[in-house]
Amino acid sequence: MKTLTIEHPFTLPADDWFHIAPLGEFEHASGVRQVIDDAACDAMVSNFGKDAATPNFPGLLVDFDHFSHSSDKTSAAAGWITALRAESVPSEISNLKSEGKASGLWAQIRWSDLGETAVRGGRYRLVSPVWNRSDCEVVNGEENKVRPLRLSRVALTNDPNLKGLVPLTNRTEAKEETMDYKSKLLELLGLKAEATDEQIVTAVEAQLAEAQNLQQRYAALLAERVEDDLLEFTAVVGDVETVRSQLLANREGTLTTLRALRQPVALPVAAEPKPVLHNRAQSRVPETIFSAEKSPAEEARARRIANRTRELQKQLGLGHTQAFQMARGEIEKAA
Repeated sequence: MKTLTIEHPFTLPADDWFHIAPLGEFEHASGVRQVIDDAACDAMVSNFGKDAATPNFPGLLVDFDHFSHSSDKTSAAAGWITALRAESVPSEISNLKSEGKASGLWAQIRWSDLGETAVRGGRYRLVSPVWNRSDCEVVNGEENKVRPLRLSRVALTNDPNLKGLVPLTNRTEAKEETMDYKSKLLELLGLKAEATDEQIVTAVEAQLAEAQNLQQRYAALLAERVEDDLLEFTAVVGDVETVRSQLLANREGTLTTLRALRQPVALPVAAEPKPVLHNRAQSRVPETIFSAEKSPAEEARARRIANRTRELQKQLGLGHTQAFQMARGEIEKAA
């Protein structure tokens, strides 16, 4: 008895377009029902176009068996998706999958050397699309029914969760990636795992109130330091309000500028005048006295004016300029 063997070579489509998601509703291992309709496909195509328009967009990753989700597995690329399109095929021809006529989402894939070898050799026949829960919208107000709006990546697999794919994702055992935000929040707030929602809200409000209180205290301390700075650099401050604003916005930078302005400019040393020779009896050189420093009396007067300026600002709520003028008048009058 002879056995007839028919060989079917694994031939890739000439245009490199592959069916990656059929239309329909599909259960996920997490209990969520995925709705893949025309709206979902159109949204994924639109969002892919926006991403592709950004500089240096490499395409969406095609990996092996979702290995890129596991740190202990290889993240080598099987290929890269370079284009997406949505197809809506009339129902009377929707069963012609062998001709590539199938509704849903299609991707043009540029294979890597590893990916092309795996697909051409028949090691992988199907694919599994991946989308993040945050990129899905709730359908008809049902929390357990979602519509994907953005494709994240695709994996080569032989066990897809989405049935009805044209052979070349959602593997059956795939698990939804989630983060336990509540546990993280409880940890940050220092609350026990059994804390109620009301206790969480109370703790958050207390943290916000404390943060606001700290901000107010910082602002008050900064304002006080700025007033001290204005008094210290009175001699080089022109427009007080402008300098005050600059100090409040960037105190360290403004102080650096003020210190530089206060430094005395180095002037060339004048030659000591030569004595005049008087041709008269008992003539002598007149004494010339030079002093670039303030006398102790002048320094004491400046300190009294600065201290009095500070007192008037705090007592009467005056601005720096007005308080300085009043303080100087009082000190001069008392002298």
